[in-house]
Amino acid sequence: MPRPDRLIDNTGENVADVYKQLARESKEIRICTGYFYVSGFNLVKEDLENLADPDSLSKAPLRILMGATSTDVTTAEEIEEGMSLRERIRKSTVKEIENLNKPQIERLDNLKEFIAEGKVQIRVSDPDQGIFHPKGACFREEENGRGTATTVIGSSNFSEKGHTQNVELNVMTEQRDIAEEFEEWFDNHWANSQEFSEDLVEIIDSTETYQNWKQEQEETTEAFGTHIEPFEMYKMLAYDELGGKVDKGRESPLYYFQHIGYESAREKLDKYNGCIVSDSVGLGKSFVGAELLVDYRNQGKNCLLIVPANLTGPWANLLEEETNEDGDP
Repeated sequence: MPRPDRLIDNTGENVADVYKQLARESKEIRICTGYFYVSGFNLVKEDLENLADPDSLSKAPLRILMGATSTDVTTAEEIEEGMSLRERIRKSTVKEIENLNKPQIERLDNLKEFIAEGKVQIRVSDPDQGIFHPKGACFREEENGRGTATTVIGSSNFSEKGHTQNVELNVMTEQRDIAEEFEEWFDNHWANSQEFSEDLVEIIDSTETYQNWKQEQEETTEAFGTHIEPFEMYKMLAYDELGGKVDKGRESPLYYFQHIGYESAREKLDKYNGCIVSDSVGLGKSFVGAELLVDYRNQGKNCLLIVPANLTGPWANLLEEETNEDGDP
């Protein structure tokens, strides 16, 4: 049954969830965006498994057409200095990659794979043709103009904030004539744009943040064919299945309501790499925080505490009770 036309503004349903749902069902996707942000590539590998084969389609099944500049980096001075289009995009992209967390860097690595496999192609609109500022996408469930197509057009740039945080206004429709007009419009602009896929791969590879992440993966990944004892394999599978939430072999000092807060905080740390515990005074935020510290120390990680001067004593006492003479958990 066709989905009804509806508005999406990120205050309830957000654009990211809509894109992910539609991508899973799509053979062919066209995306246009006014500004280029690598954070927009939140379509992880699992969401793109249904894409058409590039060879049978004779083109990349996911094509992204973007504008030439990024609002938060490019300035009039840079343009006056003669900075080229690619230099401007390089500068903005490198700056953004430096601020990505590890899961986002991993998605960039997936993007590189998609480009190498011919599944994703990226082009930039020629600035001589005028400022390119549209935002929208068309998701088609079958190849070469057949089957149901869903079009999303509105104000959201292909970025994390544009898809999740900003109050935007986008309309989603399955009207066939709208999809066909969008695809024709997109293909005309695509034909007059500049290739950028290889440039993006080179930019990603050259950033220090990505290089450090890649080196870390190589250092922590077992080589193919490495012998693992059955019990070690069991522990690895159990750890992976439980998302690292394995019994630490110790009795938790937390009350039941604190343990709920601890589990909630740990889940958010796993997902977002950050969390704020903001319970009222006297409910044991320090104990919840200390229990989270135990998790990190059990992983062999160092932890930094930044606390008000009047709390350094209580924190020192709490930590001393939870460590041995060598300072281990």
